[in-house]
Amino acid sequence: MTEATLKQAFGKFLSGVTVITTVDDTGKRYGFTANSFTSVSMDPPLVSVCPGKFLSSFSAFASCKRFVVNILAEGQEDISNVFASFKGDRFSQIDWHSDAHGGAIIDGAAAWFSCETHASIPAGDHVILIGRVDTFDAIQAPGLGWSAGHYFNLTQERAAGRADHSSTSQVGVLLEHNGALLLSKSNDTYALPYFSGETRISPRQILAENLKSPTRSATIRQSFSVFLSDQSRSRHSYFLATTEGGDFSDLGVWVDFSDLPHIHITNQTHRDMIDRFLVEQSVGHFGLYVGDETSGDIHHFDKGNT
Repeated sequence: MTEATLKQAFGKFLSGVTVITTVDDTGKRYGFTANSFTSVSMDPPLVSVCPGKFLSSFSAFASCKRFVVNILAEGQEDISNVFASFKGDRFSQIDWHSDAHGGAIIDGAAAWFSCETHASIPAGDHVILIGRVDTFDAIQAPGLGWSAGHYFNLTQERAAGRADHSSTSQVGVLLEHNGALLLSKSNDTYALPYFSGETRISPRQILAENLKSPTRSATIRQSFSVFLSDQSRSRHSYFLATTEGGDFSDLGVWVDFSDLPHIHITNQTHRDMIDRFLVEQSVGHFGLYVGDETSGDIHHFDKGNT
């Protein structure tokens, strides 16, 4: 047994994503991203989180008098990333407000719990921090998911993977790298890369298998567009994805965002998706289109600070 294999096994457990915040007697604020959150008791109302000794703020949480648990909503991945890796003033990067005790509540969180510290129990390389909930709130927004080192979004996953009576599944990708989008090219015509597969296989799995290569890697993010073709009765699922680099020459060429409005795309559905991508990318918040090739709805989830 190694630490890496144990961590991988732990990662099989699907969890939510939280940001834990506290403030010390001098008014300095601390926060970190955690999926080690659980309810402990209803009477009295107790919850627990587990700060690790590797945190620069570990001593602040291990000895804190109060803390706030913010359950992040779908679409708040950027907030999670800020509290997981940003080295500067994390609270300047997000929208938040104070509870009655000065604790930081993240705007748009699916739920939050303001807690008085009930116990702080050393446990290996972590501490089990148990809090007694005295105030809380929740909104009508699904929580952000985490599994095997990746975010997931149940609302969009259900839409992308919903069973239907189509005969085939077409899965495409809007793959981003350094301000450019990967597009397949034939002569002077461009299109989004896409792949075909069986409907019994999840669209995300079809895409992952086609993007995987020894010379490249990509991170598949949220679903971007899900629709049914009236003519072919095929299911179409398009995902957002990013890559740090690698060889994608077999799939297409990189086109800078600034050039995307001017290139020739004969597939109107692809043109519409690229145009929407440019708009939503510019504001940093993506929605999910669900419908058919000509009409449907774009679902925007609680934005938070994304």
